[in-house]
Amino acid sequence: MGFAVAMVGLVAVVACGDSGGTSSPRAEATTSTSAAGMSTSSAPGPAPSSTMPGPTQASTAPATNTSVPATNSTAATTPTTAAQGAPTDFSVTYPTGWGPSGQVQATAFAAGATCRSALIVDRAPPAASGPGASIEQSYVQLCWKGHEGRTLAEFMAATYGSAGGFSTTTLAGRPAFVSRSGTTATFFVDTSARRYQVVTAVNATTDLTPTRQAEVERILSSLSLPS
Repeated sequence: MGFAVAMVGLVAVVACGDSGGTSSPRAEATTSTSAAGMSTSSAPGPAPSSTMPGPTQASTAPATNTSVPATNSTAATTPTTAAQGAPTDFSVTYPTGWGPSGQVQATAFAAGATCRSALIVDRAPPAASGPGASIEQSYVQLCWKGHEGRTLAEFMAATYGSAGGFSTTTLAGRPAFVSRSGTTATFFVDTSARRYQVVTAVNATTDLTPTRQAEVERILSSLSLPS
């Protein structure tokens, strides 16, 4: 995997290739990701003054971001970074501190699907910890694949029946199904060509959980899917 970092002010922008609120709003930086995992990044303002390899990227160009309404005062003061898939994949806006990732949670639907995530890790276990060590992280994971010849309602009935705990809702302006449990949620939604599973989870300290939950809701509110 390769990383590119451009220094253009105070907003962090990360481009990653898979070869494998108070008062002053800021401009958005955009990360575009195709289903094959290729990414490009751009930020408004002057041309990058430096480029170096590394996992993070910062910029100083002040600007505005009004695309997603804030859900609480903490979120309202947080600049955001727009993360896009290819035009046929998806687009979301996530808060500063979050970053793009691949598959975070294994699900039955994710098998054979393409997955991308917005992720923030608040506390990682020590390197020597075993596989059961606790990690404090929050994420919104999108996985998608074809319809496999069934409508969304047929898929839900065949996969979950009446025992899945799903109810109808809307997501990205489309009819969807959702199942919620505590600070986790699972959505299913269709476009004309694809079926998406969106999984969200918040695992944070008690005082930080409301902030992370509000950020997850903002990411979901910003989700745009192709027709």
